[in-house]
Amino acid sequence: MKLMRNILSFILLISVFSCTAFALEELPMIEASAYIAVETGSNTILVEHNADEQLYPASVTKLLTALVAMDHLELDDVIVVAQEDVAGLYEQGSSVFLKNGEEITFENMLKYLLVASGNDAANAIARTVGGSIDGFADLMNAKAIELGCTGTEFTNPTGLPDDNHKTTARDIYLIAMEVMNNPLLMEICGTAKLVLPPSNLHDETTFYSTNHLISTAKDDRYFYEGATGMKTGWTGAAGMCLVATAERNDLNIMTVVLGAPKRDDGSQGSFTETTKLLDYCFKNYKKDIFIPATEPICDVTINLAKKDEANLTLTLSEDYYDILPKDTSREEISIVPLTDAEITAPVSKGDVLGTASIAYDGEIRATINLVAANDVERSQTAYIFSQIKAFFSSLTFKIIIGVLLALIVILIIIRIINVRRKRRRRGGRYRR
Repeated sequence: MKLMRNILSFILLISVFSCTAFALEELPMIEASAYIAVETGSNTILVEHNADEQLYPASVTKLLTALVAMDHLELDDVIVVAQEDVAGLYEQGSSVFLKNGEEITFENMLKYLLVASGNDAANAIARTVGGSIDGFADLMNAKAIELGCTGTEFTNPTGLPDDNHKTTARDIYLIAMEVMNNPLLMEICGTAKLVLPPSNLHDETTFYSTNHLISTAKDDRYFYEGATGMKTGWTGAAGMCLVATAERNDLNIMTVVLGAPKRDDGSQGSFTETTKLLDYCFKNYKKDIFIPATEPICDVTINLAKKDEANLTLTLSEDYYDILPKDTSREEISIVPLTDAEITAPVSKGDVLGTASIAYDGEIRATINLVAANDVERSQTAYIFSQIKAFFSSLTFKIIIGVLLALIVILIIIRIINVRRKRRRRGGRYRR
């Protein structure tokens, strides 16, 4: 089996490099410490740079804060703000100015957390769930491992500077994908304007998203057509950070940018560099059916079939979808079928009879089952002869022949013994 896989890989490489793949446009310079762009419908990574380097994430941290809290609280649970949740925060970063003793439902606290990026909301949630910041951080790190993160170690729910509070662009992508799978969280992350009802200590409150890709209230330079979310972050140590999602032309792109610059002219690198990444992905890639399930892949010979049905066409069990460069042609996609050693009639349309490995640009992109394109009936004459042939070559037949031969030998021996006895008897009579 290992030899077969090696041979298959070799064939694919030869066939792939015999084609000239579409040359993508050169990616513009992205001013960021790390980034990754993924088509979320297929989890296809389109672009990445330093995606596994541990960096400070700033308030992007709050995506994981929300996920952990969702595991432990109900939306109508009431969170009571404590003094420790708000102490010293106004000087450190974004705050929604919660007050000691203020009572807010968990659902509204999530909105403070993800739309307005309130550090006080993060602390109140963390203390309520984990009993303390440290206790909640333990829950965050356990959740990160559950999601497949390998470079994440969080010490707080806010993302405020801490030498040991780090993650990677790839891990943030995994965390953000889990947020996307939660309709409520994704709805909140895509909210441009937030109006919250009065609490026991606040009147009705209006906030605008810190994500200028979806909100023009505070800065209209960065609005992006098709943007749907998700979360911003900034500290001096982390630089400007942004997780963004956008939809266009049947593509759903998520980008993670960490460590972008905040420039002297006031422009914010998290938005400018994210826009470059999104533009590049939408311009250069397409989602398409590159090999339909109706396309013939190969023919196989069917044993015991009627003469006019001995050759059977195999097709893919499903359409081969992929996210590839826009000008990719069918000829640039290689497919190597691996069918069952022997296929015997009868065969029904749709029966799985092998697999097909599909490759593009030196990479195996998918392995899809090969199925029969139509029914194949069995030839009764050929079947009877095959049964006879099988019987004569079977172990049962060999045992029967062996038993018969043994019986014949035994009979011959008995016959010889009987003959010798008769001769002895005759010889005895003559001597008398």
